Amino acid sequence: MADPITWIATIAAASLATTTVAANAIFWGVTVAAYAGISVGLSYATSLLTRQSEPRPEDVQQSTRQNTAARMRHYGRVKVSGPWLFAATKQGSFRKVIALAHGEIDAIEQYWIDDNQVTLNESGFVQTDPYLTSLGGSRCVIGSRLGVTPQAPFDTLVDDFTAFTEDHRGDGIALLYAAQLPVTEEDYADIFPNGINTLYRVVLRGAKIKNPKTDAIVWDDNGTSVFRDYMISPDGMRLPEAALTTPQAQQGWEDAFDRSAEPVSLKAGGTEERYRLWGSYSLQERPADVAARMLRCIDGRIVPTPDGGVTLDNAAWEEPDIVLDEDSIIDIIELTRGVDLEQRPNTIRATFLDPDADYATGDADPWEDAADVVARGVEPIDISFPMAPSHGQCRRLMKKDWYRRNPEWAGRFTVNLKGLALIAKRYVRIQLATFGIDHVFQIEHLEFNIGQGGILLGVVLDAIAMPAASDAWSPAAEEGDKPVTTDIEENTSVPVPTGFTVTIERIVAGGQNVPYALLEFDEPPAESLSVKAEYKATADSEWIPISVSSGATEAQSPNLSDGTEYEFQIWHVTSRNRPSDRTDPIVITPTADETAPDPVTGVSATPSTGETALEWTTPNNGNFSRTVIRRNTADDEGTATEIGISPVYGPASTIMDLVDTGLAADDYYYWIYAANASGVESTAVATGVVTVT
Repeated sequence: MADPITWIATIAAASLATTTVAANAIFWGVTVAAYAGISVGLSYATSLLTRQSEPRPEDVQQSTRQNTAARMRHYGRVKVSGPWLFAATKQGSFRKVIALAHGEIDAIEQYWIDDNQVTLNESGFVQTDPYLTSLGGSRCVIGSRLGVTPQAPFDTLVDDFTAFTEDHRGDGIALLYAAQLPVTEEDYADIFPNGINTLYRVVLRGAKIKNPKTDAIVWDDNGTSVFRDYMISPDGMRLPEAALTTPQAQQGWEDAFDRSAEPVSLKAGGTEERYRLWGSYSLQERPADVAARMLRCIDGRIVPTPDGGVTLDNAAWEEPDIVLDEDSIIDIIELTRGVDLEQRPNTIRATFLDPDADYATGDADPWEDAADVVARGVEPIDISFPMAPSHGQCRRLMKKDWYRRNPEWAGRFTVNLKGLALIAKRYVRIQLATFGIDHVFQIEHLEFNIGQGGILLGVVLDAIAMPAASDAWSPAAEEGDKPVTTDIEENTSVPVPTGFTVTIERIVAGGQNVPYALLEFDEPPAESLSVKAEYKATADSEWIPISVSSGATEAQSPNLSDGTEYEFQIWHVTSRNRPSDRTDPIVITPTADETAPDPVTGVSATPSTGETALEWTTPNNGNFSRTVIRRNTADDEGTATEIGISPVYGPASTIMDLVDTGLAADDYYYWIYAANASGVESTAVATGVVTVT
């Protein structure tokens, strides 16, 4: 058999009158060897094509940098980004231009930056946080072009870059311009965490197409209109429009349009059009692959018409006007009743384009034989309807697929010349009394039966029983429940450091006891985080950095002065310099104080499973700074170690408490000390043995 793509293109390019003459010759039994082996192609070509991998809707939502990007064309409503056409920095801002679509689009309905939907003012400045400044300005500007020819250039590029002129318009390409305006390094990490790779996307209405009934060229998502546009598009199948406008072909397109536009009731109330098409295709794809997935999403097939035209058949089930019986069926090549139960799938799983899932691929409620699932377990088959934009449409297509996979009868028949009347037909009634068959069959494949000398004897027909129920629809019983799509609010904030303490230590320098601050903190929760620290005298306004070594959990300040009040704070920073919030400042005043405060009082220790609750009262001394707690599993103060949440800061003469957690079952001893700002400790107050279970 000839390659169907080449054959379709050849038929379309040739005189269709010749096709009509040839068909008439066939009816009269003339030698037609040239037609040997050719399937009645247009009506069945797509079923013969090898289906290759299909792009998912979310595949067009990525912004990429590449030398030669595939051009994309869009139908219906889609969410897309695209390849970079230009990128450069200028005066601290970053600019780029993205190609959204090949050809003119109808409108842009929404703008998105990363995962944030944003609004623009009349000048294109983004009016949504976090892109607004505290003074009401904006840190980002977005512009767009719809791909008309000619279209206006981006004036800001012409003004700011000498390489751009008024002739750099991008005619015939829908464009998005984005400018990330100057911000501080710290703010940049918060506002544009992905840097120059910040993702800009739009929800757009795609190509304007011709309405086959009115000839108006407008945006439309009617499945028939979209498919017809693809058939004649220079970026699609490239059939001459004359092939689609013969009287019979034109009537077929109008009927198919009406079929697609039929309102179908929804389970939740209201209606939707029966068949719509949303989605994208690459100009690098095989046209037959694109046509095949469109047809699959509208239950359609391409058919020739007797007057030499080409049309679409997506008709509803109907009682056929042609009946085949024992007189017209001259041979039964194969006939089966039902499908082998052990081989057939009992569950159809399907995906569709789900606007509620960010216009990406979503799962439909499976169509299944519940009783067989209980008996055999799930035996699934997976189908994709990537251009069907609703759960209802997907489920209707799943039902039709179910009937095709589970026919009551399936057969291959040799039919006499009466079978020629089935060209371009979808349904035929077959009556075979011997087998008790009197059913409507759907024609799956039809080819000419050529005898010796090239004489046309009839046709060979593949068909499956298809009852009227296959086209009936009860939304309450059959629409199912679309799996719930939940937007997960991801916490993208950088965590604040924990376990932060400051103590005053002393070193002898030049014969004097000089204070410095020892900062201690927990290890960051991720390797990508590092710790930054700073301090200042409370009376000053400028913070001074404190060096923190990589991987360290402590840091030392420069030398301090006794009697001066200082503040200390730390924060996390990501590898891309994105900061967390700072910790609350710890305020401390170094003093050359060799006098220990009084001991704590009111000490109690209450054990429980895996922890000990401690309580004490701080002394009423002006030089009290903090409480130090040490612990041991033996009654030996000398070998006791400070617990992780010590020291505990708080005011003098105050009841304090904490819970020492994560303890194994054992006997523990605690010693609690009051300390001054110079680190001089009081005598200990012991809790005695504390038995943790």
